[in-house]
Parts: sequence; C-alpha cells; structure tokens
Amino acid sequence: MKHTRTRRGRPVAVGLLALIAVAAGCGDDSSSAATPAKSTTTTAAATASTTTAPATTTTAATTASTTTAPATTTTAVPKLPATVTDGSKTSVTVTSAERIVTLLGSNTETVYALGLGKNIVGVDVTSQYPPDVSTKPQLGNFSTITAEPVLSAKPTVVFAPAIPSVIAALATVKSAGIPVVFVPETGDCATGENRIRLIADALGMSSTGDRLIAELRTQVDTAKKGITADVGKLRVLYLTYRNSQLSVFGQGSAPYSLVAQLGAVNVVDEQSLKTGSFTAEAIIAAKPDVILFPQDVSTTLGGPKAFAALPGVAQTPAATSGQIYPVDATKAQSLGPRVGEALAEIVKAIATAKHAQ
Repeated sequence: MKHTRTRRGRPVAVGLLALIAVAAGCGDDSSSAATPAKSTTTTAAATASTTTAPATTTTAATTASTTTAPATTTTAVPKLPATVTDGSKTSVTVTSAERIVTLLGSNTETVYALGLGKNIVGVDVTSQYPPDVSTKPQLGNFSTITAEPVLSAKPTVVFAPAIPSVIAALATVKSAGIPVVFVPETGDCATGENRIRLIADALGMSSTGDRLIAELRTQVDTAKKGITADVGKLRVLYLTYRNSQLSVFGQGSAPYSLVAQLGAVNVVDEQSLKTGSFTAEAIIAAKPDVILFPQDVSTTLGGPKAFAALPGVAQTPAATSGQIYPVDATKAQSLGPRVGEALAEIVKAIATAKHAQ
C-alpha cells in the first residue's frame, strides 16, 4: 500500500514497498512491487502517555545455524493522532494508544514488535507470542468474537483481521466511537509487510515500522540464500493434527506461502486444496518427500516418530526417508514480523532432504 504521511505540515513520501502479491516471494524484489492503499498519518503532539518498551531481541534468519541478533531497544512514542485507510476501506483515526486490543496472533506480535506490548489490554486465543502475552486478558477467538468482551476491555484502539464475520461482529465497537483497524489477510508473504505498515502507521510509529520491514526483508533474503537447487525437486506438504484428525494448510494460508518460497513442489497445488481435513488416503496419494508439522503437535504426540507413525503419514516417502520435520507454529502459521525466521527454520530443516526416486 502506498502511504502518504504528513509530519508538522511537511509531506513525506513513502516509496513502493517491494511486495509480491502472490506466494512467490516476500523479500526485497525490485522487479515486482505492489502498491498498498493510501493512508495519511498526521503527526501531532502525542495524546498517549510516553511508554518505554522493554528491550526486544530479534533472532536473525540463518540457514547454517541459529543466530540471535543483538537486542534492539525501542522507545515507543506514538505520534498521534494518526489516520489510516484499513482493510475494510474505511478511514480510521487513532487518537490514543494507551489501551490496545489485538485480535489474531500476528497482529498482537506486531504491536509487541513496535514496542507497545505494555499497552495491550486484551488479546484472543491465537495470540501465543511473545511469552508475555500469556499475562494479557483473553477475550475469546477472533473467529467467534463478539463485541461485549472487546468493549469490556475499554480499548482506545482495536486491531482485528479484515474478515467479513469479524467486521460485522465489531460493528457495535465502532459505533461506540472506538477506532477499529481491520488488517487485510491476503494469505501471501506480502501480508507480513502490509501488516507492519498499517499497524505502525495507525499507531503513529511509521519510522519504527520502516525498520521492522527492513529487518524482515533482510531475514527473508538471507534465508533464501540457503535454498539449494535440489529443493526444487522436493514434494512438500504442511500438515497439522488436531482432535485425532490430520489437516492440511492449503492455498491462502501462511504455511502454504512459506512452502511456496522454497521453490519446491507444493503438493496442495495439484488438487487446489484449501485449509481443512485431509484423509489418510489423500496424504498417501500426494506422495510428499517432506512433511512439515507444528512443534506443539510433536510434543503432544511424543515426538516426530509418533507423528510419522500416524495412518496416512506412515505410508509416505517422507516417513520412509525420515524427512518429517517439526517447526515452530507461532512463526510458520502467522504472517507477522517473524516470517523471515520461519522461512529460515524451514530452509535449515530441509537442507539435506532428498526427492524419492
């Protein structure tokens, strides 16, 4: 989205973000750029109290080893009021960041990355990172959210996914005069950058958003450098396991977008699969060389071997060759600030994987 900001009467032009609107890349690509919707941020004296956020540590995306970057201390000083055009194509003006409600884990993580985690007064159950989020009041699940718990948190601003059902559910919150910023969920890697841009602009922290986007692009580009030519031959499938049922993350999901970055064969494309349950027979027919699945599922079942023994999974080339890898779901299933870290983790996991002959 192309944003125009006004700071003390002086226009500041923000160039085209190097975004790729399909799941073919999410790093810096000067040959392909998408232009986001316009928004205007007006900088005035901050109406919110000045908050100093704790130091945050960003893990650098590497393919050879896991490297932790030096801690970055962010002094979060929102410059408000700020006006943006959100995912519902509505102009929203935020005047205070003192009490923030975030629905959807990636929105919550983005506010923390901007240094305003201390100001969050309510989250939904999909918000699992960073660890401090466990201290925040739970308001329910964004997919079934109602206005009452959100209103009870007395927020000064709400960030929620721009999904029709959520937009409808929060209509009462908007009518109460509370700014609600709906964040677009396009299901591709551009979502991560667009999310940071919109939330940062809405909170009057555009320069911090610029830094986070630059860091994200660097992590993605670094991760991609570790992708070998052999990866292009691999048949990759991302599965999860809930309530004794295997499910696939299909087109339009965060895991799907990450697998697409590898240049591998994303087996869900062959059947144009959407996210949902996946039968044992379908998994066998897909013949994946590599299966990725959430680390928490591995822990619940008792390890990768237990997952590999599940009916359907056990009969795949991935199980036969031992190419079944657990990944951090808080990264891989969320198109937020850690998209680059998620990609690096996957690249490292499959570095020695082979295609079944």
